[in-house]
Amino acid sequence: MTPVEQLRLLSHDLGKYLARAARNFPDADPVPEVLVEMMMRDVWGDEGTDALGRFQKLVADAPSVRLELADVEKDLETLVGLEAAVRGFEPKAVRQAAALCVKVDADLRRRLEQRS
Repeated sequence: MTPVEQLRLLSHDLGKYLARAARNFPDADPVPEVLVEMMMRDVWGDEGTDALGRFQKLVADAPSVRLELADVEKDLETLVGLEAAVRGFEPKAVRQAAALCVKVDADLRRRLEQRS
């Protein structure tokens, strides 16, 4: 798979899904629980694989892409580290997680656009 194809896959299979609930958060608190729960499923999954694990699986055969996306991987590490606080519906953590979801998506899209 070429680096462009790898970025396209990451953008679609990871970024798009991470950001879908977060993009719909209202500006003011509280964020509706249904949106927080949707974001939790998108980040931590129902199958035991979180967003960081999905990223690592998708780049396992592309070390140069993984190296290029080290900042994205770091954001995902931060994101998955917020799990307990987000599951506790702590407003600051929920907002931080949502911001990271949108940032990861935007970073992947920007890199894809730069390569295309």
